[in-house]
Amino acid sequence: MLQKNNLTKTKLYFGEGCRYEIIKLLKKSKKSNILLITSERSLKTIFIKEFIEEIQEISNLFFWTNIKTNPRSEDIEKCCKENFSKKISHIIGIGGGSIMDTAKAIAIGLEETDSIEQIIYEKKKLKERRNKLMLAPTTSGTGSELSYGSILTLPSGEKIGLRGKEVAADFAFVDPYLSFSMPQEVIKVSGFDAMTHAIETWISNAATKETEEHSKSAIKSIFINLPKIINNHSDFTARKNVCYSSMMMGFNLSISSTCMPHRLQYPIGASTNSSHGDGLAILYNSWLEHLLKISPEKISECSKWLGIGKNSKNKAKVFVTAIKEFKKDIGMNPTVNSLGIELEEAKKFTSRVTGNLSLDPSYRDHRDIEKIYKDSLGF
Repeated sequence: MLQKNNLTKTKLYFGEGCRYEIIKLLKKSKKSNILLITSERSLKTIFIKEFIEEIQEISNLFFWTNIKTNPRSEDIEKCCKENFSKKISHIIGIGGGSIMDTAKAIAIGLEETDSIEQIIYEKKKLKERRNKLMLAPTTSGTGSELSYGSILTLPSGEKIGLRGKEVAADFAFVDPYLSFSMPQEVIKVSGFDAMTHAIETWISNAATKETEEHSKSAIKSIFINLPKIINNHSDFTARKNVCYSSMMMGFNLSISSTCMPHRLQYPIGASTNSSHGDGLAILYNSWLEHLLKISPEKISECSKWLGIGKNSKNKAKVFVTAIKEFKKDIGMNPTVNSLGIELEEAKKFTSRVTGNLSLDPSYRDHRDIEKIYKDSLGF
């Protein structure tokens, strides 16, 4: 179950039942003070509830369930203040990407004297953590259990990453069985997120030979297996394949980089409190069309992996069309109205985009951002 990992500092476990490795590791520790980061819904899920009860038998267990779709820095500060005196030795996050990001930020906050906002704005060097961070994802999409970032929404409305090797988990436990707790909506949203990580870390100027191989495998696997899960919730083989691909994209995110859609989604998520996957879905058609015109070279290769467009002279266009159809097949077609985007507010998004866009080969200047927003949101 312990996987070979030469790419990040995280010790990685993968496979059905690997969540119980958490129990084994805790038993090796002295009496532990554990802060569990999870959702109220997860606490009511029978097999997660039973697993948490086993942890409770061997440790002092404290809970934090104030989880938002877009984690906010003020909630992180509140949690750290409430739990600072408890001498927390382990932070365990069980849940989706928001819980992973929340747990990572709390693990940092419990060690720092400065606020999370100060650290982010002043780009302060992070202290080496003494606590141990353990992450067990229940969704297959964000790869946050292996990445070096925690995406937070600040009081200003900005959505910015807390980044560094110190943010990475000490242990990650990717147990496909936990993904059975996902409702249908979360399956498609998180699965589409994993697909965007595969495409963008392939396209990125920061891609390496290793990340390119991961992307190639993930694009093929998610394209084939995600629709299977949506059509048959109990298809464990397809579920396991998507979990593995999502996990590998966690590796990619720690080495390569996402592209414009992720940077452009952050203002949408912060403004509407919509899910990351939905924000990406509303931007993706426009970005793919833009990529097709500006930098089509790498996406032309993707169609070969999917076994489509063999006789086409424009293989890049074939792939773009296939991803648009894939979105329809899995039901990822959000609209401006369904996300609650106010067009007057949307016009301000272009000034709220943060992060390094130079790694996107289709980005030339700010006009590219404006074009994708206008084409996607209709203002």
